[in-house]
Amino acid sequence: MDWSKALQLYLMAADQGSHWGQQNYANMLRVEIEESPNHAEALQKAAESFRYYKLAAEQGLTEAELNVGLCYAKGDGVSEDVNEAKRWFVRAAAKGQEDAIDVLREWQEIDRGQRDHLPSPS
Repeated sequence: MDWSKALQLYLMAADQGSHWGQQNYANMLRVEIEESPNHAEALQKAAESFRYYKLAAEQGLTEAELNVGLCYAKGDGVSEDVNEAKRWFVRAAAKGQEDAIDVLREWQEIDRGQRDHLPSPS
């Protein structure tokens, strides 16, 4: 299946409320962001991917909860908000999500100015 068809199908599933469709559509947008030379387009896709990650996270998808936390932590597709980031990391960590647990552990050890090395949402 080609990329644009997969993107279209994930979007259809996402818009029908599938948390897996929402997560996968957002992940595909992330790949497009990395490949986009157009800054304005990348910003728009970052905001759209955040929106779909959040929809999936609100349905309880653990990986999406991590990704929402990462978006808030880095101000990626949404305004930076460390408190919101922590809230989503705590939700994911409570379900055993190792990356969220690691981020929370790290944040206990360092101050806010050293968080620039967080991974991008996947």
